[in-house]
Amino acid sequence: MRPWLVLPVKPVQQGKSRLAPHVGAVARRALNLALFVRTLGVAARFPGPDRTLVISRCPEVLRLAHAQGTATLAEAEPGLNEAVSQAVAALPQARGEPIVIVACDLPLVSQEDLKLLVKPGELVLATDRAGSGTNALCLPAGVPFRFHYGVGSRLRHVAEAALHGLPCRVLQRPSLAFDLDNFDDYCEWQRIDF
Repeated sequence: MRPWLVLPVKPVQQGKSRLAPHVGAVARRALNLALFVRTLGVAARFPGPDRTLVISRCPEVLRLAHAQGTATLAEAEPGLNEAVSQAVAALPQARGEPIVIVACDLPLVSQEDLKLLVKPGELVLATDRAGSGTNALCLPAGVPFRFHYGVGSRLRHVAEAALHGLPCRVLQRPSLAFDLDNFDDYCEWQRIDF
């Protein structure tokens, strides 16, 4: 079963702001674009452009996604929780159909990772390396799920799943857990990638 994939994307000039003391604005913009384009490439292989929705308030991101044949949605209000809620509400709501939401700052994410997230009828949550955040999750369509991204989101998402009687499974994979949140992550990624 191919899920729907939601990719929320910050404006390329604003993303990775925590790197600002060490990485200049031009390099951060290039990094944000590179991460997004790479994630779009993974999505093109699974679940495919016809099952991928990019939500952003960045015209450049929306143009790039559209050029790749991916559905796009202009973000109505700022904030990750709001953007993901808007995107999920815009998808066809075939009850129980899996919806996967993935952050675009996961430089090692693969199509195999996306496939492993899909378990119909369950909430599957991929954590960050600390085990406290949410880098990706899959949930069945038609559930009035409230998103709780931010510090400590893993426990809040698990509690939200329990409110809806959803079985919950935590998926811990290095390629899903590795995100570029701070300068140490950035340096580590450069050692891996180059």
